[in-house]
Amino acid sequence: MDKSRLLCVMYAYMMREFSQRTVAGLKEYKLFKLLLPPFKSFLEINLDKEIEKHQEVIACAVAAVQRGQTPDHVSIEQLLRRAREIDQAFLRKAHSLSSALDIHYQEIDQVRLRRIELVITAAYQLLANWQAKMSFRRVVHGQYGREQFRLFLLNILNLYIQETRVLSKSVKIPRHLARFSDSLIDTVHTVMQRAADQLAQDLTDKLYQRNR
Repeated sequence: MDKSRLLCVMYAYMMREFSQRTVAGLKEYKLFKLLLPPFKSFLEINLDKEIEKHQEVIACAVAAVQRGQTPDHVSIEQLLRRAREIDQAFLRKAHSLSSALDIHYQEIDQVRLRRIELVITAAYQLLANWQAKMSFRRVVHGQYGREQFRLFLLNILNLYIQETRVLSKSVKIPRHLARFSDSLIDTVHTVMQRAADQLAQDLTDKLYQRNR
């Protein structure tokens, strides 16, 4: 497996694990007993588009390494535009929610830009320093201290949580659930944050082989 493909696979694993832990956490709340099946489906579709966006970011980092130049502002702006195109495909796939979803790009792009910059910078540095026959573990250890890596993963997940929270504000809640909307959003945010904290810790412990 080539290096860029490995980065994509590992990111996809992290995000799918994060989604599964979020769903498991929401099962503990009575408020989500009826909403969980459609919400789980929504998360899965949303997750697929986020993984696709990440693949675009990695491809951009690969191109930058091949050019011998760090990713520039133009490349990042192109990734933002591409993200919107993927969003539209997501809305078509989630057609039952399309009429109830109005994405506020002015707000969401601010968070999305930070995540793109974080991921593409890290990917570029990893790929540029990843010598032949060097393991992923070794190249990460060369770039990050243990706590630095944990915070890096946590930052990625936290920005995803922020983006999801902004997106959730764009969803038109059914009238009979409107009075619970703030509570629903707060609960999802709390569960996602707890899952992110634990996952960043677990993945770091695994990569740095530290028993907790």
